[in-house]
Amino acid sequence: MILYAIHRHFFVLLRQIETKNLQALRRQYLGGKDSIFLEILFNPMLLSANLDSGNFLIERYLLWNKSRDESDFPEINAAVESIFQEILPEVSFSPLYEEKESSAQLEIYDELAGLAAAKHLLGPSKDMKNIISESFSCQDHPDNFEYLFNKNQLDELVRTVKQEHGFKAGRKTRGSIKRLNKLLKKLQKFLEKEKLLVQLTASHHTHKMWSRHLAQIMDPLTLCRYLSGELPFKDFQKRLNREYSFSSAEVKSLKQAAKDVKEEVSKHSFEILIKFLSVFAQYRLHLKYYRFAHRVFNRISIQTEEENLRLSSQAGTLYQLPMAREVTDDDKRIVHHSILKADVRGSTTVTDELEKKDLNPASYFSLRFFSPINKVLSL
Repeated sequence: MILYAIHRHFFVLLRQIETKNLQALRRQYLGGKDSIFLEILFNPMLLSANLDSGNFLIERYLLWNKSRDESDFPEINAAVESIFQEILPEVSFSPLYEEKESSAQLEIYDELAGLAAAKHLLGPSKDMKNIISESFSCQDHPDNFEYLFNKNQLDELVRTVKQEHGFKAGRKTRGSIKRLNKLLKKLQKFLEKEKLLVQLTASHHTHKMWSRHLAQIMDPLTLCRYLSGELPFKDFQKRLNREYSFSSAEVKSLKQAAKDVKEEVSKHSFEILIKFLSVFAQYRLHLKYYRFAHRVFNRISIQTEEENLRLSSQAGTLYQLPMAREVTDDDKRIVHHSILKADVRGSTTVTDELEKKDLNPASYFSLRFFSPINKVLSL
């Protein structure tokens, strides 16, 4: 938690510099294409060494874990992908978890252990050699679900289609909307079966309540289990760190939150599922940003040894970032070589004639031909 807080503090300062001081300079060369760069560089997953940490998940996403040690996200993701493939087969997308092909080579370097940390979520990272890329699907963008399941917008869409294209087209559109509702019902059934619907609902409320104070006295999963009704209040209080005792106001707030969770689940509202899908998509997107960033990191090394600096400089692969006081005039160095070959038409005949007259052909050509050319080249 301390390391995460320090990382976050530094990232806030770096982002201020990137978005203010450096943005104008960067856009001179990249135009408006730097937004994706900032999203990748300041991906919150880069702040944590453990992508399954409860304290990290509750601040940014949802608690996918039923226990502290193991993430249930791979199983949840596989189920969601399966439901989408069944209900919307015309929407093609590649699975998040990529199985290793027998002939595929894996990334050789993993200096910061990022690819290893995400392996159970994304699968083995294939070696991309010189060109790094990442593919995205409709399930990787949170706004898609807010738009796709917005009842008011969908009703307006049906009315517009009816007016512009007739009753038959409107009925077809309404049939497509029914498929979306069917998708949500199937997702709800899966989450209820796995006893995840209550936990995810409680996770939303845990996210709202979570604070630095609570982080010092309990694990977020403990609070989530209490709000979901899995843990009685007495047992919940026994699990607090340092034998902390809640004030009456805190007890009232906690019990009200547990009541709110129970009411939300009993309403069987699709809003819970839409919230879940939005956070689910955000998590998928950040996982891909995370893998992409670590692939880049693994292709960058910081050189400090003089010999390595010299060799890298000669090879043209050294990027120097000196401070103002360290800037000196660089020595000119040869980067490339060009060979210019010059010849004189009929030089063989001229050489023979000069030798017959006991004259030195080399001196003659040097004086009359090569010296003038060298003089011009030196200019």
